Amino acid sequence: MSRTEGLGGPCPRCGEMNCFIKKGSGTWYTFIACPSCYFAYGENAGSMREVTSGIVGGAEVWYSLIVARDIDSIEQIHAWIEEENQYTVSTPFEFPQEDEHWLNTCVLSEDLLKILVEAWTELNR
Repeated sequence: MSRTEGLGGPCPRCGEMNCFIKKGSGTWYTFIACPSCYFAYGENAGSMREVTSGIVGGAEVWYSLIVARDIDSIEQIHAWIEEENQYTVSTPFEFPQEDEHWLNTCVLSEDLLKILVEAWTELNR
């Protein structure tokens, strides 16, 4: 299993360079998640290929991040962009610029992201 993770971008929706990005193989999929606009998109070459053609939706990406990093508040998500010594990573995807409508389907509301964080926190009590 090899992987690269860090902060970078650009976010295909808002252009920010503070996205959490993971590239690689193994049990994790490749994804990009933006703590500024809550865009998230991933692709999996493995177990999800048959069900979703490998595409991982925004809510699933965010929930995986919450679980993996044991996030217990939305403030921790915003703190990512302030972490020092982050490895800079370029986006692993090329998104068509003319398809803004499609990009918007990969965005969560802040309320839904809070619900995901609260659900994970409740499961770990």
